[in-house]
Amino acid sequence: SRQLSTMAKTAEGDVKIALALVVAAAASTGLGAAVVFFPFLVKMASRRVLASSLGFSAGVMTYVSFIEIFIKAEDSFLEAGFDEGKAHGLSTLCFFGGVVVMMILNFLVSVLMGGHAHRHDVPAAPPEQTEDHPKKNTTTRDDIAESDVDQAYGCPCC
Repeated sequence: SRQLSTMAKTAEGDVKIALALVVAAAASTGLGAAVVFFPFLVKMASRRVLASSLGFSAGVMTYVSFIEIFIKAEDSFLEAGFDEGKAHGLSTLCFFGGVVVMMILNFLVSVLMGGHAHRHDVPAAPPEQTEDHPKKNTTTRDDIAESDVDQAYGCPCC
């Protein structure tokens, strides 16, 4: 009875903390989204701050996902009959094996794309003007200077 009472108090405290964190996260999301309604706040945000914020949040999400998956992998190895040390080692080995597979796939995509994993061309020119295809006010590849393409696609790599 005393243990049950202690467990209930502990669980109640955990629920309050979890609820507070969820409310804080929701408020932060709402506040961040509301910034776009105030032009002076949009002008204050620099690209460096936005890039850093996005990078940080991506890192947090990746970390949380990794930890969750890693623990499940360890539990699966434990259920399969491995001891705790070996389960941890195998989970770690599988993680780094996945990293190596991603590096190989990245290399293969780079090779298949001719050294680039993205494209710099603009759509091909439309067909010549005929009765069936009247000339439209469109821009073709020949109309755009190379510097305009780099500026439009924001590609500093080439």
